[in-house]
Amino acid sequence: MTMTMKQTATKTTMMMCVLAALASAALVHGAAASAPDRFSVYFKTDVKRGDGVFRVDVQRSLAPLGADRFYELCDTGFFDNAGFFRVVDNFVVQFGLAADPALTAKWEPKRLQDDPVAGHNTRGTITFATSGPNTRTTQLFVNLGDNSQSLDSQGFAPFGNVVQGMDVVDAIYSGYGEQPDQGAITREGNAYLKKHFEKLNYILSTKIVKGEPPVSQSTTGPNPGQQQFGGWQGGQQQGLQPPSSPFANNNGLPSNNGFGAPNAPPQPPAAGLNNS
Repeated sequence: MTMTMKQTATKTTMMMCVLAALASAALVHGAAASAPDRFSVYFKTDVKRGDGVFRVDVQRSLAPLGADRFYELCDTGFFDNAGFFRVVDNFVVQFGLAADPALTAKWEPKRLQDDPVAGHNTRGTITFATSGPNTRTTQLFVNLGDNSQSLDSQGFAPFGNVVQGMDVVDAIYSGYGEQPDQGAITREGNAYLKKHFEKLNYILSTKIVKGEPPVSQSTTGPNPGQQQFGGWQGGQQQGLQPPSSPFANNNGLPSNNGFGAPNAPPQPPAAGLNNS
């Protein structure tokens, strides 16, 4: 039995609808390859503190979809020359709108489903910003204080934390607070930021390093709060040296990485942590 032209058109339309639905699902769920179970990312910035580098260690199991997206963004250079456009003292440093607005636009439809919250938004942790359920794209924030009481219950799922150079993060210029307009950054990129916010700090580049030694915060001993780098604690110990940044002009990170006693839980600004 031959199909009529009307039946053929109807079948074609149905197939197109199915393909569109599959494409939409891929955008929501994320089609990127999985990141390693553990990896580190070094952020080189223009912050005038030490060498301007801070290191983020990621544990994929904490938030797999978020970790995969972060890995892909760093691997493709998305954050290069991006500004720290929102800095609220004792709360967060937010970034993740590209220097080139065309790059931001490319990622806008690639929204992720939410990860369950398996960690806590304590000082130094890194988390994706959202504008509601299943809306994570490219914006991130580093917690400057212990925000676990206010953010964990709202669905913000940390996937890693700053283990070196927290003093660099603390030194990011905060004088503009929440003045930079996210809509304008999305439309104009760095052209808007450079014109209106000349003191803003920027990410220069990122570098992924696999197989970095574990770093943990010391809570005992004579100097609580100092970092331990696989046998090195706050300086030379048994002839070992602290791990250095992979950037060529780096001679090692400061021994005091800003991990003192955590700040008291701050109250988040009314605007919340959104990526809109």
